[in-house]
Amino acid sequence: MDIITLMELIPDPPQAYRGVPFWSWNDRLDAAVLRRQIQEMKKAGLGGFFMHARGGLQTEYLSDEWLDCIEAGIAEAGRQGMAAWCYDENGWPSGFAGGLVTGLGEAYHLRWLELEETDPAGSLPQDCLGNYRWDPASGAVAMLQPGEVPRLGPAERILTVREKINPYYSDILNPEVVKAFLDCTHETYFRHFQNEFGRTMPGFFTDEPQFKQGCIPWSTVLETEFYKRYRYDVKQILPALFREVPDYASARYHFWSLISELYVTSYGKQVYEWCEKHHCQLTGHVMQEDSLFSQMGATAGSMPFYEYMHIPGIDWLGRRIGADPVTPKQAGSAAAQLGKRFVISEMFALCGWNVSFEELKWIAEWQYVNGINLICQHLEGYSLRGLRKRDYPPSLFIQQPWWGEYKAFNDYFARLGMLLAEGKSAVKLLLIHPMHSAWIAYDGTDNAALRKLDEDLAWASRTLAGLHVDYHYGDETLLARHGKISESGLAVGACVYQAVVLPSLLSLDEQTVDLLEQWLDRGGPVISVGGLPRLCGGRVDARLQRLSERVIHAERDRGRLYQFLADRKLIAISISDHQGEISAISYRQMDLGTAQLFFLVNHDQHQTYDATVTIHGRGAMRRLALESGQPEPVAYEDTAAGVAMRLQFLPMQSHLLILEEGTQARAKQGRPDPWATVVTPGAQWHVTAMDWNALTLDECSYRIDEGPWQGPLPVIKLMDLLLNLQRGCRVQLKFVFDMALDPARLETLFLVLETPWLFEMAVNGRPLEYKDAGWWKDSAFKKVDLRGLVQTGRNEILLQTNFYQNPRVYEVLFGKDVYETERNKLTYDVELESLYLVGDFGVASQTPYQATARNGLHTDGPFIIVAPPRQVTTGDLTTQGFCFFAGSVTLSQTILLDPEPGRRIVLQLDRPDAVVAKVFINGRPVRTLLWAPYTVDITDFAVSGPNQLAVQLFSGNRNLLGPHHHIDGELYNVGPGSFTGQWSWTEKKFGTVPETAEEHKKNFWRDGYSLVRFGLRNG
Repeated sequence: MDIITLMELIPDPPQAYRGVPFWSWNDRLDAAVLRRQIQEMKKAGLGGFFMHARGGLQTEYLSDEWLDCIEAGIAEAGRQGMAAWCYDENGWPSGFAGGLVTGLGEAYHLRWLELEETDPAGSLPQDCLGNYRWDPASGAVAMLQPGEVPRLGPAERILTVREKINPYYSDILNPEVVKAFLDCTHETYFRHFQNEFGRTMPGFFTDEPQFKQGCIPWSTVLETEFYKRYRYDVKQILPALFREVPDYASARYHFWSLISELYVTSYGKQVYEWCEKHHCQLTGHVMQEDSLFSQMGATAGSMPFYEYMHIPGIDWLGRRIGADPVTPKQAGSAAAQLGKRFVISEMFALCGWNVSFEELKWIAEWQYVNGINLICQHLEGYSLRGLRKRDYPPSLFIQQPWWGEYKAFNDYFARLGMLLAEGKSAVKLLLIHPMHSAWIAYDGTDNAALRKLDEDLAWASRTLAGLHVDYHYGDETLLARHGKISESGLAVGACVYQAVVLPSLLSLDEQTVDLLEQWLDRGGPVISVGGLPRLCGGRVDARLQRLSERVIHAERDRGRLYQFLADRKLIAISISDHQGEISAISYRQMDLGTAQLFFLVNHDQHQTYDATVTIHGRGAMRRLALESGQPEPVAYEDTAAGVAMRLQFLPMQSHLLILEEGTQARAKQGRPDPWATVVTPGAQWHVTAMDWNALTLDECSYRIDEGPWQGPLPVIKLMDLLLNLQRGCRVQLKFVFDMALDPARLETLFLVLETPWLFEMAVNGRPLEYKDAGWWKDSAFKKVDLRGLVQTGRNEILLQTNFYQNPRVYEVLFGKDVYETERNKLTYDVELESLYLVGDFGVASQTPYQATARNGLHTDGPFIIVAPPRQVTTGDLTTQGFCFFAGSVTLSQTILLDPEPGRRIVLQLDRPDAVVAKVFINGRPVRTLLWAPYTVDITDFAVSGPNQLAVQLFSGNRNLLGPHHHIDGELYNVGPGSFTGQWSWTEKKFGTVPETAEEHKKNFWRDGYSLVRFGLRNG
């Protein structure tokens, strides 16, 4: 689109640019509920959804009932003008069809290699791929023939390589296995919904197809395919995949080149071609894209796979951004080179229940500035019943107090995504990606050579971004397929580059060396910022010495790299202060025909930068306010270096600038604000409105099968205790709570619990019958009226039920070598969960609060129900009667104003401890505070004299749902294990190797309660 058309569409972008969340189908599905939830998504400004089978699902996957629900989703999406995408698996990773493929037999099962040293005194194993004589001193290795009795020297050892098999996931390197997956899944959908393919149902999301993580893969087709390609037996070289034996580099290059090809063609290309034939699209992401090491353990390289996705994608986990931009840059680079319009990211998983709009924006914009342009929000829970509320939260859906404000967030990113998707890449620099060097270094571990490659790639990527030089990665597989020297530069598909940067490399492909030599012959510049390779395709090649003599060497020299690029006019922008280029601010440039778009993002969460921005071009400049879609004037001047302006970047703030070329640039002052009267609110506030408060009861006494009473014990630990019995039982649970006021004063008091019909209930010794009184927050959270049953002082709630599980549950939890495919679709029959008391009251802790990291609070409790808070002070509300609060609260006060003609009145607030906030003056809405800046112009709303200031604060569900007992308090990587006190993968630091066995045994539980701040800050 041209800039004029884009500006017309910006206020309300079309559906294609709007977020497409994972919609977790995780319970017994009801078509009427599905339709209502789709209608809610439409109101929130979403463009569609991925219908995603997930843990907790009680409608049989791919059954007639399941397909009826898919039909209901597609039909309602059509009515709403939305896109109903299919997710291609039950759980994840994709490729096993919920067990249908793996159920076809051992030939379809996941395979990998393991190496061990064998005792030479005994008979050699026969149930293996090979036994090998190995001399550790020289590294020499030789394969033994079956039945051969080796005579070993004094230092020699026997190595044995075994094929390992897991029946819970598929061998996706085998194209026949992937065809079976397509037959089970995609063909089923096509038979039922072919008329909607490529229309209301655009296509499929594939999620994390992989060979076994952290291992060296194997396949039933590998021996045949290896021999076809290389004309020798792959079993001869298997020890070289684990040890640096002679010619190991060549062996590894051959092996991993084939693995990469099989991974891409067997799975990616085959699924892509099926989608092409059936007029639909493939999107999704592969496994562990974030480092060379992680890619070696799952895909052998992410970038070649993107060629066979209509919409390439990544995922990004946790409340964080990356230290380097490798993950989004890989997908963004391949998409630009291959002419793909959209690049999607599955983001926001693990962020926790209280992540703010500003933090979500911070996470998303880091990815958007590095190549992404479409959001897949992780996730929206059809239900929060049982384990579902702990499924890598948050659920960014109707259960959230802020749901009604979410459209503003989605509109913002639809506008940004449309501009980035419709623009053409302006990148002129190609950074060679060292994935094929990682093939040489990888031995199944994160060894020193591999770490150096990763660290040097991260340095080059981070340095270029910090110098404000945009670049793409050049994957060698894609270079071989799409790279050539053109009249205008070094072309890779749709992109043309003017210079090449080499990071540290161990090896280059022959085609890459050919391309670089042709580029150098044309006078094309090449600069090396790391160690140059000595291998070509895994073998020593004299051409690399000649290549080394022709390139410019910088060796991690930031200044020399910058000068090299500046001399060749490859720097389009400067974002600097008195200390030089501001590396915390990144930029992305897109060509919009007659205009250039510059997207600038401050990644720093705490620091404000007053920057001088100089764009090396000519034309008229304006800023686009993405919150409204309206252009704003910006003060700039035409200098010898280009168009220059001063911009302030508040923490996590971004600016989107449009340079209209061909328009006469001139000094602009914008609309200078007159000197303003700054108003700050007082410390005292009235609580003028609040949602129901809550008290979470997550601890109980218990007895099993009429045995002795035990405890108290956290309910989540009781659930584990009963599961470990691996049998059914009768269980009784006793919860207690204290009330400091006369319950007759309460207009509302409900007990909220899940599946109440499964329990016999009593309150203070009096039977409590479940009568449907509706639900609170989630349709699974059923309300039971407690009025007339509670008393001042101590109260007791008694529940009893039969606890039982399907035998399949115990197989998954306690079986041997169970793969994550089974855990990711686990569904319990009976779940024990916390109770909630809900009503118009306050909640106080009877012990003090202690401030902890990340805006956290810790208190030992216990808690008591008190009168609802009516007067509060600026600062945290959690400690002022809102301990477990999950809703919105409105605070108000009177401020005296004396407006003067010509002066603006600005209300100065600090960033609130809330997901989002709204400001009102005299009952009129002024502004929704989505993110910085937090100054609010109230001039047009103020009157002389008293004015009513009100701030409505929206919390998340963190203090209600937890996790409450993790030893680290508030977490920014939250998974199911974060609630249990046991080690889980979310305890890892991203990009690191697994912790030790001792770390896995560590207790992460802490008694007492970890909460977070909620309210207005003191400044």
